[in-house]
Amino acid sequence: MEVSISGGSLAKMKGGGYRGFSTGDNGKITEHAKIFDSSKLSKLAKITNILTIVSFAVGQKHLADISAKLTDIKNSLKSIENFQKNERESKIKGSILYFEQIANSVINGNIIDSILNQIEAKECELLETQVHLIKDINSLNSEKNLKGHDAIGTQILSQSIAEFQDNIYNLYSQLLLCIRARACGWQLLSYHSTNDHLMTDRYNDIRKSLDSINDTRALINTNKFIKKQIKEINSSFNTYYTENERKISLLMKNENNLENITININEIKKELAIIKQSYQMKKDGNISFLLKVDKGEVVGICPSLSNRTTRLETISLEACSDI
Repeated sequence: MEVSISGGSLAKMKGGGYRGFSTGDNGKITEHAKIFDSSKLSKLAKITNILTIVSFAVGQKHLADISAKLTDIKNSLKSIENFQKNERESKIKGSILYFEQIANSVINGNIIDSILNQIEAKECELLETQVHLIKDINSLNSEKNLKGHDAIGTQILSQSIAEFQDNIYNLYSQLLLCIRARACGWQLLSYHSTNDHLMTDRYNDIRKSLDSINDTRALINTNKFIKKQIKEINSSFNTYYTENERKISLLMKNENNLENITININEIKKELAIIKQSYQMKKDGNISFLLKVDKGEVVGICPSLSNRTTRLETISLEACSDI
């Protein structure tokens, strides 16, 4: 409908929305709004038109999100050293490239059973890689002491600690990339899976994999071991400045690595929560969205992750996708 009022702004309602009149400073009604049928806007009232717009815009938004995640994962993989991990890296990268290849078809509904089977096959490969990475992390965490004590100074031990940090945090990075790739596969599967038990179990397992990094004290043990080794840096042949500089450098490196791992874990958890909520809304058939209309044309759409009415003033127009 087209609303016309010249006596000021429409009166706001508590809890959001507006009433069909304006008020003056004294609180009295100054004018009632005039409401007209609009030939331009009435075209948008056809549910098929609106759903077509929503389906296209939301689909493009999800595709952009998935593409961004996959690109981010691929860029991260480039920074990982080839330290006896070529096979594992190939499995992760191969899964990511496959998900990227089929994402557009899956989102637009062009999917066949063989694609769903491949998504499941990639999940099995990634799970195998995940188990292997966790085993290697636990093995490094069980080290007693690092070899490489100098006869005179502390340079060799310092280098050994730095190499240990590179190796173990490299494993953590690969583990998180592997879990994130599983989350991408789960997101693609959510578009067509009708098996609620499978979707719920898969979500819980991915979330459990993230929680286990801290719950099993793996990251805590890594931090303790590295700090214990740094404390061992001690030599009467080194100046206090040299010894302290090496310790501080290794401690700062360790803190940066721990912070990056924690940030990545929280980011993946946040992505999982958004995907799960979107899947639940789709399953319930209760999807809400806002349309931005300018002169009778839909110029933007903002999907809402809430199945309740969203107050318009809480939505930033910049958050809407341009059409």
